[in-house]
Amino acid sequence: EVADQSYVGTALTLQLSLGFTLTVATIWLVPVLRDELGWQWAFGALLAGTVMLIARRGLGTRLAVAAGMMTALHPALVFYDTHQLAALSLAAWLIAVVVLAALRADERPTSVRLAWLGAAIGLAMYERGTAGVFLPVSVAWLWWRHRALGWRRVTAPLVIGWLLILAPWLVRNAVVYRQFVGMTSLTGELLWRGNHPGATGTTVTADLTPVLHAAPPEFLKRLEGRGELQQQAVFRQEAVAFLRAHPG
Repeated sequence: EVADQSYVGTALTLQLSLGFTLTVATIWLVPVLRDELGWQWAFGALLAGTVMLIARRGLGTRLAVAAGMMTALHPALVFYDTHQLAALSLAAWLIAVVVLAALRADERPTSVRLAWLGAAIGLAMYERGTAGVFLPVSVAWLWWRHRALGWRRVTAPLVIGWLLILAPWLVRNAVVYRQFVGMTSLTGELLWRGNHPGATGTTVTADLTPVLHAAPPEFLKRLEGRGELQQQAVFRQEAVAFLRAHPG
């Protein structure tokens, strides 16, 4: 706005070309990294590229490149991508995709962009069920930002996109378990891992023994011979009893 107008067109063209070049390079690197190093590195490259796209929207190309580099060289992501079989890069990339889709929907809240945001949230929930929190937050934020559209025009396409992605999994669970089961059947066990007398806040004890292996024999005996959902009910009962006995 304050620059010499004779240079604005050239500068904007250069900025956009650099951005597209970075995007193309990131996409090109994905199959190379996948073949040479595995999918974890490939998802790390996708994450860095997506972070650059997010940052470029409000910070410009230079800071976007810096953000992408900082993401690519993040110590924890580099460690897990090279030493552990963990899906951290995949989960982080899916969350970044949700953020990018939300920004695009905010820029132009068309039904298509809102549906894509809902689909991105649904896809992220396959990896991290807690990503579902983005659904009500996105609805509230976009409705507040675009109140003139009305809450139905904001909510309907977003929820439809979300349901289209999740419906196959939810139907599959209902058929297999003959009852409603959300994204995972491990909710009871996950609650118990952090809420029982030997809980350490992780999946292992102080001597790196899995917490389930260190559980009292009488508790393990209660799990024997039970089906998956019945075991989860036992985990949930134990966790709730512990929380009631130790409310602080």
